[in-house]
Amino acid sequence: MLTNNEQEGAVGGRSAWRFAGASANPFHERSLVEAALRHLAGPREQVHLLGGNRPWEPALPLSKVMDTPLGAVWTVWSHVHALDTTPGDTEDSPLLLDRLFGFLRGQGASMLRWATLPADTSFYKVLTHWLEDSGLEFHVTKRIERPVLEAGRNGAETAFNDWVGGKRAREFRRCRRRLEELGKLSLRIIDGQHDARQWIGDFFEIEQSGWKGARGTALACKAAERRWFEAVTSRAATEGRALVYSLELDSMPIAISVNYRVGGKVWCFKTAYSAELSRHAPGALLEYESTLAAIADPDIEWLDACTIDDSGLMGALWRDRRPVVDLIIATRRSANLPTGAVAFGWRSYLAAKRHGIALARRVRNRGQTRP
Repeated sequence: MLTNNEQEGAVGGRSAWRFAGASANPFHERSLVEAALRHLAGPREQVHLLGGNRPWEPALPLSKVMDTPLGAVWTVWSHVHALDTTPGDTEDSPLLLDRLFGFLRGQGASMLRWATLPADTSFYKVLTHWLEDSGLEFHVTKRIERPVLEAGRNGAETAFNDWVGGKRAREFRRCRRRLEELGKLSLRIIDGQHDARQWIGDFFEIEQSGWKGARGTALACKAAERRWFEAVTSRAATEGRALVYSLELDSMPIAISVNYRVGGKVWCFKTAYSAELSRHAPGALLEYESTLAAIADPDIEWLDACTIDDSGLMGALWRDRRPVVDLIIATRRSANLPTGAVAFGWRSYLAAKRHGIALARRVRNRGQTRP
C-alpha cells in the first residue's frame, strides 16, 4: 500500500501514478492520471495510490470523501474527464481487491463509492464475485448505456448501414454536398506517433467558437483544463495513442474528434465543430464519416462513444451498448445495512434531480414559445 506520503515522485503533494505496463484503459494510463493530479485535483484533495509498487501490479487512486458516525466514505478518485475507472491492469485483480479493502478498513472506512465503472469487463466480473464471496453488499446507484461500435466484427459495415437506415444516410450525403459547394471537403486521419501541436490549436479554436465557448465549458475557457488537455494529448500523440479525425474544408478544419486508443480499442473523447457552419451539421457528418473510416481500419476492433447516455447522435449511429455503473460498496459486513440505505437515498436524490431538470427544461421551453 502506498499513500501520498510514501509515494516516490509525488505530484504537488499528491500521489504520482505508478504505471504498470500496457493499460487496457487509457484513462488510467500514467500520463493521464499524473496530468489530472497536477492540473485538475483540488489543492486540499489527498489522493492515495494503492498498489503499483511492482511492475506487474494493478494500481488504484483513492480519496476520502467524508467522515460519518458509521465510518468514513471513500471514493475511487476520478475527475470530470475520466470516462472509465477500470483499473489499468486487471491480471491480478483479486490481489488488488484484497489490498484495497484491507486498506479501507485500516482507514476506518465503511463504504466505497466507485463511479463510471463499465460493467462488461473481466474486472467487473471479478469484483462482483469477490464481493459476494466476502459477504459485502454492493448497490448500483446509477446505470447508463453507452453506444459502442464493434468495428472489427464481420459484416460491421452492413450492420452499421442497416442500423443508420437509408433516410439518415441520405441526410448525411446531403450535408456533404452542401459543404462541397463551399470548397474541397476531405476527412484527414491523424494516427500513429505525431506532434499534437499540428491540430490542438485548431481544436481549441473550433470548440470555443460554439455553444461550449458561450457557456464557458470549452476546454480553453479554463486554464487548468487547457493545460491538462495539452499535457495528455501531447503525451498520447507522442506515444501513438491519439487518434484524431479532422473534417476539413479547403484544408481548414471545420470539425475535429479526439480519441484515445489502446491496441485495437478506441475511447472517443472530445468532438468540436465550427459554429459558423453548424447549419450544415459538420460535427454530425464527421461522426458518420469517421465511423466508416474506423470500420475500414483493420487495426480497430471496438470503439466506446464515452457519452453520458445513448440518447444522442452516437446512439442513433451505433447499435451496440455497454453498461456503465456507479456503485456504493460496503467495506465490511457490519456496514451492509447502512450501505443499502445510503444507496436507496442516493438513487432517490438522482431521480428527483432528473425530474427537476426535466421540469425546468419544460418551463424554459414554454417561455421561449410565448408571443
